[in-house]
Amino acid sequence: SIGNVATSSTIKAVSKPGVTTWRCINISNAFSNSLNYDTNSLSNANLDSHLIKITERGAVAYLTHSKYGRNGTSISSTGSFCAGGGNDIHANVLKSTTGNCYGVYDLAGCAWEFVATYLNGTNNTNGTNLIQGASKYKDVYDAGTTTDYGKINGVRAYGDSLYEVSPYTSVSALENGKNSVNVGWFSNYSNYMYPSSPYIVFGSHYMNNRGIGLFAFYNNSCVGATSLSFRVTLWNN
Repeated sequence: SIGNVATSSTIKAVSKPGVTTWRCINISNAFSNSLNYDTNSLSNANLDSHLIKITERGAVAYLTHSKYGRNGTSISSTGSFCAGGGNDIHANVLKSTTGNCYGVYDLAGCAWEFVATYLNGTNNTNGTNLIQGASKYKDVYDAGTTTDYGKINGVRAYGDSLYEVSPYTSVSALENGKNSVNVGWFSNYSNYMYPSSPYIVFGSHYMNNRGIGLFAFYNNSCVGATSLSFRVTLWNN
């Protein structure tokens, strides 16, 4: 997760171990801060920073689960809202996607993390900057107009770590289950988006006593909360 530090004039996003994750932020502001991360925090606009897309996170999740990552071994919950589980990343390698200090940390059980994704046609204005953002920086899902869910422009979005890992197979199953705690792979939370809660978060937060995991996801109406954070992706141009 991204953390933040206060400077004399603003709040600056940082990515480093031991820093408390940046929470109580809605997805609109998370999207904007992610776009500005390359210039404001790294002083390098060529890195093209942005809020992580669901398809990008899905790729990381499946690689983590594969023989190239943890080979089916669960990532340990971070156990706090502290990035990397603390200052010593070498002591917390089981919280990494690779089981060593070179992996991605905090994908499970630190804070719920926004992704640049929403259900098309929503009138929820909490994500205005995301909704108005460039298409290359987001994944927009069809709003349940077909017999099944999890599609982008009518095409099943395989690899996003939603459809494959959840118990849902149709919009009706989604509507019946939207207010209950459903479980997907490894008993992780599995609650899809719906019109009044059109955004989605991943990983769960450390205080949950169930449902935490790499494949945990839950719908969200995008009101900033103490358990919600975000993650930035860099593209080197």
